[in-house]
Amino acid sequence: MFAEQGAREYLAEVRKRGCTSVYERQKNRYIDEFLRFCEKTSKTTNPKRITASDLTGYGKHLEKQKQNYTTARTKMLIAIQWCRWLAATKKIAGDPSEGMNASAMVSGLRKDGKEKG
Repeated sequence: MFAEQGAREYLAEVRKRGCTSVYERQKNRYIDEFLRFCEKTSKTTNPKRITASDLTGYGKHLEKQKQNYTTARTKMLIAIQWCRWLAATKKIAGDPSEGMNASAMVSGLRKDGKEKG
């Protein structure tokens, strides 16, 4: 319940900033995918319980799926942006994504600076 509300509020903020409806839907889908991953691996969808390990695990999960690098990086970036927004708006106590870089977290999908696949 809290996760859904947090996602809705984040998406409303993104919409205010002029995000296209397509990108808004993509963000919603990718946040939902990240939360489903957390539910499966950490048994929680409560953003207050999301940890740096959840984000790191999600990056490894995306790499194991052998997704396109750009797609995986976007999914990781949206999860990180959402966590940063939650922390900045005091919806969670600390930012579990502090110091994380989406590109670095899925870098295993790159080969010699180019996408695999």
